[in-house]
Amino acid sequence: MTRPRVVVADDAPLIRQGVRELLVRGGCDVVGEAGSISEVDGLLLTGEPFDVLVLDIRMPPTHTDEGVVLLERLRAAGSTLGVLLLSMYASPSLALRAMSAGHGTGYLLKAGLPMVMRWLRRCERWCRADRWSIRPWCRWWSVPRGLRRAPTS
Repeated sequence: MTRPRVVVADDAPLIRQGVRELLVRGGCDVVGEAGSISEVDGLLLTGEPFDVLVLDIRMPPTHTDEGVVLLERLRAAGSTLGVLLLSMYASPSLALRAMSAGHGTGYLLKAGLPMVMRWLRRCERWCRADRWSIRPWCRWWSVPRGLRRAPTS
């Protein structure tokens, strides 16, 4: 199996470095990093293939919902890129918006990062070829406990 190729996008260099280290230790190749949405756009335009984008929800310039807006843009363009959104805040509206963007999408609070093995297994799931068929219970477990609704199937 090939190593998953991941891009990490977060405006905080310390978070980017920590996520990079976790991914590398978990067997992923981090092929790019970005500190803003415009830098992510640049990486997407280079055509360099990667499997997963680990993306902060609130990034420059406004620090509101740039990550979710990018996710929605990617899905509207038909992209099947795996996207794992990271957030410092448990925002029900942003989490639900992100999860409604479609399959291959995950939401994780940054406070959950110390649970390294569980997080890496999620990343691996999105990196595999069958990530397009993520079952509802996988998406359900990606949502913070206070926002969960029981899966319908």
